[in-house]
Amino acid sequence: MTTYKCYRDAERCDVKANGIPLDVRYHIVEPVNGFEWGNDGAGAEALAFTILCHHGDRDMAEIIYHHFVSEILSKLTIDTWHISDTEIQGFIEYVGRRECQELPSKKPVPTITFSVKPKFLDDVNRYFAPRVGVEEYI
Repeated sequence: MTTYKCYRDAERCDVKANGIPLDVRYHIVEPVNGFEWGNDGAGAEALAFTILCHHGDRDMAEIIYHHFVSEILSKLTIDTWHISDTEIQGFIEYVGRRECQELPSKKPVPTITFSVKPKFLDDVNRYFAPRVGVEEYI
């Protein structure tokens, strides 16, 4: 199992997969300062694309990275967080079902573990829970 740990301070953002730093994989635009989250800019796109390429493959990453940015990375307001490959795969499958309009009524959706509970989780839960029939998304 792979765990992606993300940390940022005033100078940089570090992203590691099982303790090994990930190199930025560029997709549409090259981020000026590398990885970022908490917005939907080039740094967040690069982070989503890099994690998804590492998790799966480039073709899958090209299809789903914008969902990962808009539904996960853009909402993160904390400096340290982590996500497992199991959680990523669950998110990919969830988005696939949603995009195909084949949402089962009681299929659980993945959880994402944060070091500190971000403020956006209440909004995420209000958005996802009614759609998939679970009490909480995260």
